[in-house]
Amino acid sequence: MSPRRVALVACLAVAVLAPAHGGDEPALLARTPTKTLLLDLAAAGPRLVAVGAHGMIVLSDDAGATWTQAPAPVSGMLTCIAFADARRGWAAGHGGVVLATTDGGASWTRVTTPATVDDSFLDVLALPDRRLFVVGAYGLCLESRDSGETWARRTVLDEDLHINRLTRGASGRLYLAAEAGVLAVSPDSGDTWEPLESPYEGSFYGLHELASGRLLAHGLRGHVYTSDDRGATWVASEAGHTGLIATAVETEPGVVVAAGAGGRLWISRDGGLTLVPGPASGLTAVAELAAVRGGVVAVGDSGVVVSTLPAP
Repeated sequence: MSPRRVALVACLAVAVLAPAHGGDEPALLARTPTKTLLLDLAAAGPRLVAVGAHGMIVLSDDAGATWTQAPAPVSGMLTCIAFADARRGWAAGHGGVVLATTDGGASWTRVTTPATVDDSFLDVLALPDRRLFVVGAYGLCLESRDSGETWARRTVLDEDLHINRLTRGASGRLYLAAEAGVLAVSPDSGDTWEPLESPYEGSFYGLHELASGRLLAHGLRGHVYTSDDRGATWVASEAGHTGLIATAVETEPGVVVAAGAGGRLWISRDGGLTLVPGPASGLTAVAELAAVRGGVVAVGDSGVVVSTLPAP
C-alpha cells in the first residue's frame, strides 16, 4: 500500500507498499461513487477530477457539489492525478498503471510505459512544456518530454526511498518530498535535483512553495516546517496536531489549509507559521485538498466532502 495515499485505509498510517496486481478489467459503475476511497484530486480548468479505489474516477463541474463517474479502463487502485491544462491529464496507481485523458477526464486510455506490474506510483506532475513525471515506491521515477508519448526511467534520488509528492512553484522550481526526511528542489524543470537541508528524519508528504516564496513542508506526527531562505534553514510551525499531515493547500495568499489523519482541517493565516484547528472535514482521514470559493474540497477514506472555512 502507498505510504501517503493508500494507507488511508488504516487512517493514514505509514505502511509498506504491497503492489496490487491485476485490475485490467474496466472499472465497474458504482451506485454511490463519492462514497468510495478516493486518494487524489486535481483541477482540470474549472472541473475537479478525483481518483481512487477500484479504478474510480469522478468529475465535478460545480465546485464539488455534485459528481459523476467517468469510465476507466482499469479496476485497480488509482493513487494520483494531474492536469497540464483543462483537457490533458494523467492518472496513475498500482500495478504500473498510467492513464491519459484529452477531454478533461471524461474518458481515459491506458498509456504504455516502462513500468511493470510490480511498480506502484504515488504522484504525477504535469508541466507546461509537455514534460511529465510519475513517481512512486522505492525511488521509482518515469519521465516523458512529449506529453506521454514516450517515457524513460529516471534516477532522482541516491537511495531507493518512496517519493511521496512532486510540486511546482510559481517560480518554476520543482519540489520533491520523500521518506526518511528527504527534501529536494529542481531549478531546471527536473533535469537536475539538489537535496535540501532537512529539519526532520521522518517521512515528508509535501513540500510547497507559497505565494510569498516561503517553503512549507509537512509530514508524519504533525510535523510542519517553513523556510524563508529556499530551504537553507527551517522553522518548526506551531501546530496542535500529532498525526500524519498528508496534504496542504494555499487557498489564498498566506492562508494554508492542511489535513490528514483524524480528518480535521488545520488552518494557518500567517503562511504556515501557526496552524489552528478548523472544522471537521467529515472524513476519518483526508488524502488531498483542493481550494474552492469559500472553502475546500477534501477526498479521503470515505469519499469526498466540501467544507466551508470559518471567517478570520
